[in-house]
Amino acid sequence: MTNAAGVSILLGDGLGHLGTPTVLPTGIGPSRLVAADFNGDHKVDLAVTNLGSNTVSIFLGRGNGTFTHMGNLAVGMGPVGIAVGDFNHDGKADLAVANSGIAFDNNKGAEANTLAILLGNGNGSFRVPTFIPVAQTPLVVVVSDFNKDGKQDLAVSNFTGGFVSELLGNGNGTFQAPHQFKVGSSADGLTVADFNGDGIPDIAVTNGNGFNTATNKVAILFGNGVGGFKTPVVVGAGRDPVAVLAGDFNHDGKADYMTANFDADTVSVVLGNGDGTFLDIRPAIPTPSSSPNQVIVADFNNDGITDLAVVNGDGNAPSNSVSILLGKQGGGCETAKVFAVAANPTGLAAGDFNHDGHLDLAVASAGESPTESGSLSILLGNGDGTFKAPQLFDPGPGRPLTVAVADFNGDGNLDVVLGEAALTFGPASVELLLGNGKGSFGTFKPIDLFPQPGSAVLNVITADFNHDGKADIAYLGTTDQQEVAVQLGNGNGTFQKPKVVTTATQSGPLLTAQAVGDFNNDGILDFAVEESGVLEVLLGDGNGDFTSKGRFLDGAGTTFAGFPSVILADFNGDGFLDVAAPDAFGQQVSVWLGHGDGTLAPVKLFAGGSAISAVAIDFPGFQPSIAVATETGLLFLRNSTPSK
Repeated sequence: MTNAAGVSILLGDGLGHLGTPTVLPTGIGPSRLVAADFNGDHKVDLAVTNLGSNTVSIFLGRGNGTFTHMGNLAVGMGPVGIAVGDFNHDGKADLAVANSGIAFDNNKGAEANTLAILLGNGNGSFRVPTFIPVAQTPLVVVVSDFNKDGKQDLAVSNFTGGFVSELLGNGNGTFQAPHQFKVGSSADGLTVADFNGDGIPDIAVTNGNGFNTATNKVAILFGNGVGGFKTPVVVGAGRDPVAVLAGDFNHDGKADYMTANFDADTVSVVLGNGDGTFLDIRPAIPTPSSSPNQVIVADFNNDGITDLAVVNGDGNAPSNSVSILLGKQGGGCETAKVFAVAANPTGLAAGDFNHDGHLDLAVASAGESPTESGSLSILLGNGDGTFKAPQLFDPGPGRPLTVAVADFNGDGNLDVVLGEAALTFGPASVELLLGNGKGSFGTFKPIDLFPQPGSAVLNVITADFNHDGKADIAYLGTTDQQEVAVQLGNGNGTFQKPKVVTTATQSGPLLTAQAVGDFNNDGILDFAVEESGVLEVLLGDGNGDFTSKGRFLDGAGTTFAGFPSVILADFNGDGFLDVAAPDAFGQQVSVWLGHGDGTLAPVKLFAGGSAISAVAIDFPGFQPSIAVATETGLLFLRNSTPSK
């Protein structure tokens, strides 16, 4: 690998261990390298581009892990990418070098924005390079036979302008004029594979741009077999992908790809179906809002197929609404139907509030101003995926952020509990509204208050934590000390004093999400709580008390990670509960497989999106998948594990 000092060689022992690195001095600013046999002795040699000295360093291998430096070859200005091939059919290794024109440390040079072709002599030396002009800022070059004529061709990514330049080979070391293919606003990493199984090479190119999440993608150019490419298809990647590598990572005979995500410090792996589509990422389904605050799953039209409901609360038209996306047989969703609610909706829950057998919706709306209390919107369902106009109820003196439903007073009617943020001069609180079974609710009643300025209740859950048949609540509150707390229900609409489940280990707003499930299969509910860098599992004792089973790293790789949701499901079908959490900043999903005793396996990272909320969802024939609400729509991360 390259570093500031040169090239580091770390020899493996065959057992997964690497020895102390040996450094090979190169030119200034070593960038990329290739390994090949340049002198025909059947030993691995190296060629390294030096961005700051406009050269390529050649090292001939001795076969024992040591190398002889053969010197530095002058190429164009700012060499970055390098590829090896036999461009003139003489059986000797040749080199193609992408001269980016980048002035590393203000080092100028000639032949910027070109490809340098260095034909090999077969003894470790190379002829004087020839230069082929290409589009601006070429970075990565690859070799393939794109037109199936038996002659090696080249493709290079051009960062400025977002092009891929293709140069068809003549078979004698020369190339035709480049053809350009637009792939996005920028183009960086490049790899070649047959992604759709037609026997024709395709190209995957990264299109990353850091904070511009719409460009954190990979574009696939499907080859037509005569040297051309179809309109690029955009697929998923992590945040700011700068490199991409194709391979068969799950040994199913189908091409997959992985990306190195610079801004997120992660690697994303995306598995291919072999037909040009990919298991992990499905095209996003547009939603009306750029801020879908919460997504839930339910069957709103009673057809036995899972549907989705999404809160639209970004303040842009048509915000202040709920989108219903009815599921299709075999997977996928219909076009969203939009239903208006009160201003700035943030939380969503489903239940049958009027005993007609149809699911209704309860929506927590924070209101238009931090100084004004919000409202509770109740939308009664018609049983076909449509809803009546909302009825509004006073939720108390705060701004509702989250909502959950259960029968808290044992009268057989669903009630509503709200987690609220403080008004400018008021407390945050947890509020209860008792239902009358006809879709209406009584006056709010406070369950718990948080008088500290700026406090809020971010997430509320209902469950029976102590097995007494009475509905309890759990909530994540932000005060001077963040905490997750449980209040056991008395069954008459009142609750016992809060019991703290866990608190943040550091100061600041670090606890971001919680979920409950049975991690050790003892029939007692447990907690999973995300806290900036780790996921904590806390096992319940059946009396409403909880003990930490450990904290497990989430693999975020960055101090700016944001985990808005914790998702619990059996993702691998082994009968044990697993955990998934999308990272909004890193645009990836962390997955921990459960061992069945409350401990979790080391985290695995998968490609995701700029998640605002996420939920588990079923696809026919597979273990649970994940639906992610992002700024650009609903993204489906399909689990490739078959159902058992």
